[in-house]
Amino acid sequence: MSDIWYIGTWRVCFRRGSIKRRWQALSTSKSVDSRLLDVLRTLVEHSGERVSTETLLERAWPDRVVSRDSVTTAIYQLRQLLEDSAEHPKYIRSEARRGYRLVANTRQATVLRRSHVAAAAAPIMLAVMAYASAHLIHTEDVPSVYVEPLINFVESPVQEPLFTAVENTLLSELIQRVPGGIRATDDGVRLKLQSMVVACDLGPALVVRLLDTKTDAFVWSNSYNLEEAAKNTEGPTLVVEAATDIGRAIAASL
Repeated sequence: MSDIWYIGTWRVCFRRGSIKRRWQALSTSKSVDSRLLDVLRTLVEHSGERVSTETLLERAWPDRVVSRDSVTTAIYQLRQLLEDSAEHPKYIRSEARRGYRLVANTRQATVLRRSHVAAAAAPIMLAVMAYASAHLIHTEDVPSVYVEPLINFVESPVQEPLFTAVENTLLSELIQRVPGGIRATDDGVRLKLQSMVVACDLGPALVVRLLDTKTDAFVWSNSYNLEEAAKNTEGPTLVVEAATDIGRAIAASL
């Protein structure tokens, strides 16, 4: 079972034993008792199905002999944690003398690790190297740029297709707009572009920033809300908009 799940409006990390509201910063996470996590994990594994009290006892207290009241107490505490109620349940519904049922929508989180990003970027970097060899303008007056791989610093709720689309097209858009061309390594470049996905209050965001390697200072940065971009069906796509902004920032640094 995955470590991270979205349960209704909540994000639960079973490995870390934490829970927080979706889209809120990771710093707002609350710690959850391991027994409660075991009960919740069992309910998630059988989402939409009735789970008997006996099953919950076996899963959460395998090494102890406890009464059914322990499950009742755990369900009460989980409802408090999820801001749920027994009278009008949005998360956990009681079924008298039969068990409990998780009724909230649940889905497994997509987590992209740094190694996955690097592997996905490898074919693109080869193409960029070939393009750079053929088209790079060799002049000290025009800055060349090294684009670091896109990194996901947190377990972002961004849908994988959207993240992959950003990953796979940003470089190809940039080589059409960057004045001095894209270099395949950071050797001798004047500018370096860093991009990352971070969690913000308004949803996941793509943050890009331009670093002057000579002064070690950031000369430009911007952020783009990925959730809003996914809804936008008019105008330029997020990647085109970001690449255009980056090209202008580089040109302004000449």
